[in-house]
Amino acid sequence: CSKKKLRAQFLCALNRGTLAEAKRHNDCVRGNWQAVMMQFPEIGLWREFHDKLKVRVWSRSKEEKDADKKERGSMWDDDEGPRPSLWAKKWRGRICAVLPRGMDLAAPFTDPDVRQMCAALWRDIAEWARTPECGCDRHLSLFTAEPPAPGSPEGETPNEWAFVPAADILLIVGESLVGITAEGVFAENKPGHDRMSWADALEDKWEKKDKKRARNKEKDDDKDKDEDDSKDKDGEKKSRRGDKEKPENDPNFDWEQVWRTRVAQNKHRRGGRGGSPEPARGG
Repeated sequence: CSKKKLRAQFLCALNRGTLAEAKRHNDCVRGNWQAVMMQFPEIGLWREFHDKLKVRVWSRSKEEKDADKKERGSMWDDDEGPRPSLWAKKWRGRICAVLPRGMDLAAPFTDPDVRQMCAALWRDIAEWARTPECGCDRHLSLFTAEPPAPGSPEGETPNEWAFVPAADILLIVGESLVGITAEGVFAENKPGHDRMSWADALEDKWEKKDKKRARNKEKDDDKDKDEDDSKDKDGEKKSRRGDKEKPENDPNFDWEQVWRTRVAQNKHRRGGRGGSPEPARGG
């Protein structure tokens, strides 16, 4: 039998492989997987915990939903699809702040900030899993460390965990944001994204950046709106002027009507000034 940490690592990799195949084939997997799964009965525990954590990410309380309605104002304003819970939203912000943009590079799991972030996220999840509400102590036992071997040095603090499923919890909490390749892990960040250290992300400095970016976007939107309004007003003035002064190169221009109007105006002007006196004729 393999060591516990190696078996737990293999279970997580096996589960990710089957989930990837099911996603590509409309929730269907090959029948060969059934024989493989039977060799690892504990994978059912991990999948159950996986589903519970996913529910926690996307389940929102009534207060959170009411707050969203006040922010959006209308149900038609929801262009972002389903929204995560407040707990998940905070962690998703931290994850995006620490990880690089996928189009630029990927951070290896040996990166110090990535390791610290994954360890903190797992501690948070483990604390929630031990609550009576979740009741997943048995599920966590898949990853707890084995007792110290006889004859091990005294005074050393034993490890609590044999293996931490860092890749899995990042994919669950950061669903639709986080990606993993052979090079490492990355997030779907905007162009120009600068990575933040875990210490800064833990202080939620990324929220200040997001608020500042949102304020700048509002200013840009207001500026664009003012420019569009001024263009519309200029267009209305030009259209009114065009209605009054029809260009002479218009193919529908009525030359005869304009000529008659000008002749009538000239006659009216001469009549108003009075005609010149006729010369006297001899009798």
